[in-house]
Amino acid sequence: MRVKFLSGLIVCAVLAGCASTGSTDARKRIAFSQQGNDVLVTVDNEILFDLGEANLRKEAGPVLDVLVTESLSRTKKDIKVEGHTDSRGSKAANQTLSTQRAESVKVALVARGIVSTRIKAEGFGAGQPIVVNAISESDHQRNRRAALLIKNEKVENIRTTSFDEGISSLIKTLGLK
Repeated sequence: MRVKFLSGLIVCAVLAGCASTGSTDARKRIAFSQQGNDVLVTVDNEILFDLGEANLRKEAGPVLDVLVTESLSRTKKDIKVEGHTDSRGSKAANQTLSTQRAESVKVALVARGIVSTRIKAEGFGAGQPIVVNAISESDHQRNRRAALLIKNEKVENIRTTSFDEGISSLIKTLGLK
């Protein structure tokens, strides 16, 4: 019993050392939903892009780290990155910007270990807004986004269990609770 307890403490300490508040916060910014045969992955878009910019904001890094290590690495299916803009600016400029945003996300995923041949990037301009007729800056921000579509995949194959659930399960398995 004592060895089991100490082993449990060591495992918990190692896991706790590897987890951070940042990764817990990052997990909360990622949402998964089944869209027919595909999985739609969205990230809290307030951290992705500034107005008129295609470069990812620094706040996106930890979220993409968690997304890749805990979800995208669980599948070998193809990924479509969809870039979007708000309605401000010309149609041509928005189309270019949305394509650049999708490419920016693709580059970030490849840098984190996802094979580039699995990823297709496509821009949709302002044509698929989350908030139609956006007026406020927060409405416009919601439309400036990128989404991932994991082709022919199921949510249950890529969604991660939370760190807390993992620790609870480990403690229960070890008979400590």
